Amino acid sequence: MSLAKDNIWKLLAPLVVMGVMFLIPVPDGMPPQAWHYFAVFVAMIVGMILEPIPATAISFIAVTICVIGSNYLLFDAKELADPAFNAQKQALKWGLAGFSSTTVWLVFGAFIFALGYEVSGLGRRIALFLVKFMGKRTLTLGYAIVIIDILLAPFYTVQHRAYRGYGFSGH
Repeated sequence: MSLAKDNIWKLLAPLVVMGVMFLIPVPDGMPPQAWHYFAVFVAMIVGMILEPIPATAISFIAVTICVIGSNYLLFDAKELADPAFNAQKQALKWGLAGFSSTTVWLVFGAFIFALGYEVSGLGRRIALFLVKFMGKRTLTLGYAIVIIDILLAPFYTVQHRAYRGYGFSGH
């Protein structure tokens, strides 16, 4: 992958932000590893805003930095002083723990479906189909929206139903 010259500053900006935050003195009452972890987090957010590389790569780089630098980012001196504590094992466990969460996989699946709709143009085709057959008048377009809501309602969360104003509880 080749980066354009104008994207190099976007790639270096998160590293500069992280470096500057590492140099700023730790606020009173905050453990140093928490401040350093925060610096990595802020750098990751800056990277995701500027997006010199895909956001997933930025996330993996941030997790890798935290796992490799776990002695400075994740664990305090008391934990590291314990002879029974294995920092490398605990850091790897921390780094991989997110992949065991069903919420992470749910969000990942939603992104994959969304990407599939975008790449295949399925959402656009469905919308054009509805406009073609029900778009003669504004009223029929309103009916199309109601029909779509009725079809999708079983898949909404209870909170989303309450937000949208549906009267049933979902239990």
